[in-house]
Amino acid sequence: MWIQTKTGRKFDLTHVDPFDVDIEDIAHALSMQCRFNGHTNRFLSVAEHSVNVMALMPRTMSVDGRLAALLHDAPEAYVGDLISPIKGAMPEFRRIEARVERAIERRFNFTATYDEAVLIKRADIFMAWIEGKNLLNNSALVNEWNLPTDIEHRFDEAKATSHLYCLSPKEAKEQFYITFRSLMRERRAMQ
Repeated sequence: MWIQTKTGRKFDLTHVDPFDVDIEDIAHALSMQCRFNGHTNRFLSVAEHSVNVMALMPRTMSVDGRLAALLHDAPEAYVGDLISPIKGAMPEFRRIEARVERAIERRFNFTATYDEAVLIKRADIFMAWIEGKNLLNNSALVNEWNLPTDIEHRFDEAKATSHLYCLSPKEAKEQFYITFRSLMRERRAMQ
């Protein structure tokens, strides 16, 4: 079971090789995927969402943690972006996604701590809430998502909302690259 990527690679989903993971494939694919299965009133890519989640991380977080935040949806570049209700009903999909996630972590040599992973998940949920409130046609339904009750108090709502630029795929891809390269430069400077 394999897919062909933007860079022309044959990406095997059953035996994922970290050396087949390419940041160009990730940035391109995520920039072309619209959040909420495209049910938004404006295009918002998974790449832009990923940059926004990373932007919510404290500057004191490790580079690995911030890289994990940027790449938290990177497996979707290879397996697609299934909506949460469907993903939860498909255990085999989750296993494939987990294999791809581990390969991405090995390829770019990062690991978030448990506390960082928890914060990234909270930021991801928070950004989904912000995106839903601002980009879905019936934002009142966002209140029925059963999000953690303290989610809106964890992060700055005004700051998060101000980052919803709804960039074109080309712009989102470039922003994703800029953010990735910046984190990699910061990591090299620390070594």
